[in-house]
This record gives sequence, structure tokens and C-alpha cells, in this order.
Amino acid sequence: MLEKFRTHTAKVVVTSMQEVGRILDYVHDRVFQLSAVRFDRERAALSIPLTIVADEVTDRKKHLFFRTWRNPVVNADLVIKHVIDFSIKDDAQIGKASINTIEIKDGMVVINCDPPVEILVKVLSAEVELQISDNVVNKIFRFAFASPFGQRGEGR
Repeated sequence: MLEKFRTHTAKVVVTSMQEVGRILDYVHDRVFQLSAVRFDRERAALSIPLTIVADEVTDRKKHLFFRTWRNPVVNADLVIKHVIDFSIKDDAQIGKASINTIEIKDGMVVINCDPPVEILVKVLSAEVELQISDNVVNKIFRFAFASPFGQRGEGR
């Protein structure tokens, strides 16, 4: 299985609802295949493989009125640990979904997606981990218009 050979270079771990935003910043609106969701009984872990846009910036260029750069898209795994049981409610029957929200409450981790898909995970203790690999699968082109006054006034 290919997933076993992925190397993870960074992790973001959250254990409470107050920390969920740290992971949601990476996974919000990221599409994944429902058939790729895996439950490992030995490790009591549910894994959702997906791709995320990395923080790294490459190929920076300044032009007259704008600047451009690229962000790498890398493989990642959203892993929920200490899993007792889980269910996937997929009314749309499309087979893929994008993550909207992650909630941690009352021994449950709830992932709400669009189109309407809900992943309910019953846990002994809440621990959600985003394992980010260094395997670049694409790059996203970005740009911003330059200020007519240069760098002056930024950060105010």
C-alpha cells in the first residue's frame, strides 16, 4: 500500500475545540475520496488522506504592478486517534467530499463536509493530528497587486 511509504515531515496535533482552527486552516475545502478513509483497529486510528496547500513559498517574482509566487500542494493525512467507532453519513452518494468544519465535543469528533457528508467518530479521548508530507503533487500559482507606494505603510 502506497500510504505506508509516505514520509511525514510535519505534524499539527489538537486535543480541544479551541485548537481545531490550527488544523482547519490547512484542510478547509480540501477534497478527499470517501473510499480512501481507513480505520486501523490495531492503532485505533481513522485516517483521511488528502492534499493541502503548504505554507512554503516558491518562485517569487516582482513585476511592475504585481508580484507572483507559488505554494506547493502536498500529500497529508488527517488522523483521528483513540477511535472506538465511526460512521460516515453520505446522503449525496457522490463518493467525495470537501471538509468544512471539525468539531470536538462529548467524546466525539465530527467532520462536516460539502456536499452533505458527516463523519462521526466516537473517541476515548480527542486527539486529531494532521500529518503533512514533503511529497509535492502540484503547485498553486498566486499573485497580488503591488502597492503604488511600494512597501510604505504596510503593517499599520
